[in-house]
Amino acid sequence: MSTELDDWHARHGYVPRPRLDDYAQKYADYFVMTRRDGILQLRMHTDGGPARFDFATHNAWAQAWQEIGNDPENEVLILTGTGEEWLAPDPDPAAGATTLIQQTRLADFRYEHTYYDAIKLLENFVFGIDIPTIAALNGPSTSHTEFALLCDITLAAPTATIVDPHLLAGVAPGDGQQLTLQHLVGTKRAAYHLYTGAPITAPEALELGLVNEVVPADELLSRAWEIAESIMARPRAARRLTHAITQRPWKRALVHDLGFGVAHEMFGASPPTDSSDPLSTGGQPAPAASGPQRRTFHPGSRTCCPLPCGKLLEADGSDAMAKSDPESEGPQRSSRDCHEIRRCGAASVPPGPESGPLPTHAR
Repeated sequence: MSTELDDWHARHGYVPRPRLDDYAQKYADYFVMTRRDGILQLRMHTDGGPARFDFATHNAWAQAWQEIGNDPENEVLILTGTGEEWLAPDPDPAAGATTLIQQTRLADFRYEHTYYDAIKLLENFVFGIDIPTIAALNGPSTSHTEFALLCDITLAAPTATIVDPHLLAGVAPGDGQQLTLQHLVGTKRAAYHLYTGAPITAPEALELGLVNEVVPADELLSRAWEIAESIMARPRAARRLTHAITQRPWKRALVHDLGFGVAHEMFGASPPTDSSDPLSTGGQPAPAASGPQRRTFHPGSRTCCPLPCGKLLEADGSDAMAKSDPESEGPQRSSRDCHEIRRCGAASVPPGPESGPLPTHAR
């Protein structure tokens, strides 16, 4: 963005946009950020080595995409990993998935950090970044190569692999990788890799159209910068609007399918819920049931009124307690009377012509 416009913003009270010095430090535990002549290189890492994916990474990446996309000084993005791996392998993915599923969580954790973060992780990357994107897939990965595939241009080292291991770990594949595979290699091929977890090698990925070039590992980043610099030679508006055109199919795909996939993955990953499971009741033990339980009306036996009062009824629908107490005063009431008076749990009102017929479920 021109310095003249930047100065004009400052004079007229515009809210400052994010600055690289600020957010590079904020996300230093997750990315090493380098910018030169408008080209931002984003290197994923964990403790200086290949990145490891967990819930905190989910959350940080989703937020970082927003700030990167909102910084007008960023003109082209290069995304890559550290060392010889895109993401560090999990020595036992099934055990890791089981731990994540069964671990006790605080109230609202499942919504905030399994569902919401998973949605925003892809939404913010596709909808929040409005500059050309280049992925340098630097090696094999255990998961989450969807970000490399969502970039406008994807380069791969010869050792790179693309894989979706969710089902192998006992979880339905729904948080993004399945979406990129379905759209890039087709429904049938995608289904095979989702069921088997078979990795797609770099040469196969090139043949299938998942990546644009396979480049020797020691030349990968220099090739990414070469392409980025050639893009930077074009007019600013033209290159940004070209990105908008290339990303439109992904935006459409996310709107149609991302929420569906994530919801199914989260449901499939949920632990069984019962009265002793604190996760099923917002972190609190389920309260013990009290009072009569409502049941379906069966002829020939006593049951509870199917309406909110829960009154014990005989098979003919009359008040069982009134029948058992010969000294009870007043006429015996049926489930119809109960409905007319209580109006499904509302304050008692006298029955009247406006009450209408008894609902089918209470007959």
